[in-house]
Amino acid sequence: MFDYQAGEKQKLTLIMTGVTGLIMGITIMAFLSPETGSGPKKTRERPKWANNPDVTGKPNLPADYNGGQGQAKPENMVQATEAQDMLRQWLGYAFDFNSQTCGKSQERAMQFMTPECASSYRSNVWTTELATQIEQANLKNEFILSKMSAGQNNPDGSIVIFMEGEQTFFPPSAPPEKKHISMEYIVKKTPEGLQIAGFHDGAG
Repeated sequence: MFDYQAGEKQKLTLIMTGVTGLIMGITIMAFLSPETGSGPKKTRERPKWANNPDVTGKPNLPADYNGGQGQAKPENMVQATEAQDMLRQWLGYAFDFNSQTCGKSQERAMQFMTPECASSYRSNVWTTELATQIEQANLKNEFILSKMSAGQNNPDGSIVIFMEGEQTFFPPSAPPEKKHISMEYIVKKTPEGLQIAGFHDGAG
């Protein structure tokens, strides 16, 4: 049984705030999105960020375009069912913020990402500081997937997957806190198989 003093409770609150912001997509991969908060609203079928070179790692005219016709080679087309199956497996690692297991889970989650995406995630999201804070907070959590669907394939063959779920945090000496999660993921085919090239807050 932990006896948290006022200062320790305040520290835990700050940790919870940081984790919640991360999970809700307020800071997740914001650096990968070309928009700064204003501008045209992304369409459901093909968000602008999904085609941005900073996300895909490709120039404006991808190398795998078939003669510049806006059609990817068949072998580069990501099948919706395969992308969703991969994401279901990935979610178990990415949304694990239990203090006892989050470190290994987050490392495993980054193995599902492209090198560029994983590097940015490690530098801007799952930082050493945040990892240490969560691991020391005696925090537990539970994630339940409620909805998943796929958009159309992008010109380079990648696909956007839409996901919704419920994340519940169980901090010590505090009531559970439930958050609704809405995210959009871009999945592409690489020599290593299907990988996540970026993701974005799907709310709003």
